[in-house]
Parts: sequence; C-alpha cells; structure tokens
Amino acid sequence: MPFCVVFISDAPEIDIEEELVTTEKDYEAKLKCVVHADPKAKVSWLKDNASVSDLDHVHTSTEGNKHYYYIAKTQASDLGKYKCIATNSKGTTYSKEIELTGMLLKLSLILVVNTLLKSYPADTHVKWAWWRHFKFFSQILWTSELFLI
Repeated sequence: MPFCVVFISDAPEIDIEEELVTTEKDYEAKLKCVVHADPKAKVSWLKDNASVSDLDHVHTSTEGNKHYYYIAKTQASDLGKYKCIATNSKGTTYSKEIELTGMLLKLSLILVVNTLLKSYPADTHVKWAWWRHFKFFSQILWTSELFLI
C-alpha cells in the first residue's frame, strides 16, 4: 500500500519556562528558551530590545533545542528584559520577555530598617509589602530583634 510523508516547515516557535528570573549581585543568572524549528533556527538574544553586547562575564550555550544565556557575576547593568530570537528560512520569532531582576539593594535596605528599628521599643513590628508593576510581589515582617547588629 503506497503512503505519503509530508514534512511541514514553519517559522520557529519559542517556549519560555520562566518569565521572571531573580538573582543577586555577583551571583550567576541563567536565562533559557526552548526553540522548535524545522529547518533549524539560528538563536540570538536581546536585552531591553537591543542586541546584547559581548561581555566577559556573559556567554551563551545550546543543548539540543534549549538555548541559554549565562551571566557569571550579575551586575546592576545586567538587569532588564531579555528576549530570545529564533530565525530560519521560514521566518523570525521573538520570545516573550524574560525579566532579570535582582535584590541588589537588599543589604542596604536591611541596614536602613535596622537603624530605624533601633530607635523604637523592642516589641515594634514593621511589615513591608513589595509591589512590582502594580502586582503584589512579596511581604517581609521585621521586628527590632531580628536585625540588631
């Protein structure tokens, strides 16, 4: 019985597993996109809608259809919105944004809160709510006993 095999090729498709990646100063950050493409696609990265520059602490790698953007020691200048771009003979596809955010000011904030709490009675509680893009992000409860230096 005769049969026919049809191969359909199309512009690449890109899956993003994490749209928000959090890191800290001098920590490693890894952004990942999974590209499905036939024919195989060439993959590159954008940061804040501009081509990423070659930096000593940054490199890319590929494992099958998984593409990674590694930042060895994250700096404040590395934070931003990244996109993966996949291009083949059928077209170009841009991924959703991957936001690289950090807690680069965490120690400074703790010192400020600690200083403020030292001037209040020991049973004082301070509740901080973190908001980002008008959405609740996280909440921290501090007491004067937690951060006495």
